[in-house]
Amino acid sequence: MLALQLLGAVVSPTFGGEPSALPQLSTKTYTSSSGEWSLSVYPSNLEGTGKARYAMKKEGAPVWGKTLPFALREASVSEEGDVAGYAYSGAGLGAQEGGSLHLVILSPTGEVRLDEQHARQVDPHPDARQPIPTGAGAFFLAASPSRVVMRVQRVPGSRAAEEWWTYELATGKALAREDPRMLLHADEFMPFVLYASAVPGTPLVLVQWWRADFDRDPSQLGAVFQLVDADWEVVWTMNRPTDYSSRDKATQPGLVDDVRAHSAVLAMTERRFELRFPEEGVCAAFGIERVEGEQPGWIVTELSRMPCGPASGR
Repeated sequence: MLALQLLGAVVSPTFGGEPSALPQLSTKTYTSSSGEWSLSVYPSNLEGTGKARYAMKKEGAPVWGKTLPFALREASVSEEGDVAGYAYSGAGLGAQEGGSLHLVILSPTGEVRLDEQHARQVDPHPDARQPIPTGAGAFFLAASPSRVVMRVQRVPGSRAAEEWWTYELATGKALAREDPRMLLHADEFMPFVLYASAVPGTPLVLVQWWRADFDRDPSQLGAVFQLVDADWEVVWTMNRPTDYSSRDKATQPGLVDDVRAHSAVLAMTERRFELRFPEEGVCAAFGIERVEGEQPGWIVTELSRMPCGPASGR
């Protein structure tokens, strides 16, 4: 049985395959879930399309530092000090084609285990603002051997908004490419993933899907939250079909933009997570318990709720 470990919250930068501009890249620091390991990335230019200086620390003490020919835009750090993420090179901000997407794995000592490059092409979407494919983060699968999954969006020739590409962590060997909508049994109203992160103290992954139903009048915009176990089985689901269907048409675009940029997941701690429900104007905390016996499983209980504002103001 696979055990999953997703390190760091991952919010889709292109919002599930919709075109978006490539933002400037400043210095960023990525940490393991415990905070023991931290990797700082210092890009050589604001476009983030060139080399970068890296500095890895463990419990505040330097472990390794070097310059690499790519600047990681998003990355996850394991509890052992492994790093996985993506970068862009070549084409600058505003370019409609050219350059490469780099899928990267670094060892705890800074060795480059994987630097897989994919040429970026013109996006056929009429409102496209950058070439494809695009990266959306990475997470680790604690299995035997350990694996890492790269989230790749708008893959040329693919009908999926996002694909999950699995690699062997120790060698960088490519293992599989899968559509998370098929993997997690998403229905036609769940077009793409907004957020994915492991719940500390459990083998469960919390996923937030964007939910849209335009067949209704008025149309519905909301979310579906799932907890997924080590076998990719959905063990808990919460459907919030109208959370972002604000009656105030003047404020709805801002609400949608805020949720897409920050997700509705506010916090994650030991066997606990907090969600924002804009329709009710509240934030709710949930606890997770494991039940053993003849019918083992997981119980999710709402612990508390309180008034709260937009995710961007947290």
